[in-house]
Amino acid sequence: MNVFEMVVIIVAISVIGGVISRSVKVKYGQTNKNHGTDDTASDKRLAELEKRIAVLERIVTSESYELKQQFKDIDDK
Repeated sequence: MNVFEMVVIIVAISVIGGVISRSVKVKYGQTNKNHGTDDTASDKRLAELEKRIAVLERIVTSESYELKQQFKDIDDK
């Protein structure tokens, strides 16, 4: 095998790999759009989760929660 044949094989492999990669991206891109994932529904769900996390942060960082934990630790001893 000479150098020219190696170059042709490497270029062919690169081109075939690029085509396969692009076709996979297009295929999965189209299937995700066809599943009906709505961005507004995702945004709404994200907003709900952010509200829940904010409530949990308030509960955990409140002084009464820390006091209850301290009492619980004393009872466990």
